[in-house]
Amino acid sequence: MFKVLIQSLCVPGNKLASKLFRQQHGQVLPIVLAVLALGAMVIGPFLNHASTALISANHYEQMINENYACEAGVEEAIWSLVNDRFKNQMTQPRSSFSYTLDEKVNNLTVDIFVTFTSAQPNSTYQIVSKAGGTVVTSLIQINKKDVSILTWNSDPR
Repeated sequence: MFKVLIQSLCVPGNKLASKLFRQQHGQVLPIVLAVLALGAMVIGPFLNHASTALISANHYEQMINENYACEAGVEEAIWSLVNDRFKNQMTQPRSSFSYTLDEKVNNLTVDIFVTFTSAQPNSTYQIVSKAGGTVVTSLIQINKKDVSILTWNSDPR
């Protein structure tokens, strides 16, 4: 129906179409200005919201990457303890050892601090892993090759 109405208005010599178009002296200008004003009112807050969402997503991604890097450091320290990598450095309770992972994790340098806290009845260690502004602390017990994680705390910046 709409198509028929358009076709009838577009026929050359149509008096109705010429009458409608003659009587529109500037009526479109207020409508266009209203649409532009509405667009200006909506686009500013929308762009602000989009910008804030992008910034927070980047910040969240950085925190997640730091947390994963720290957890990888703790896991590597646990593996090293189970496989006696620190056997000579960790001989008495309260002895500690620190090192940095050879490879970067998520483009971050991971620093690991291992403290031998007690030997009775199982060997207990505190592992602190730092990457960026995030710190993950874990307290573990090792009995031969069995590992028990007692605590696991993540402290993002």
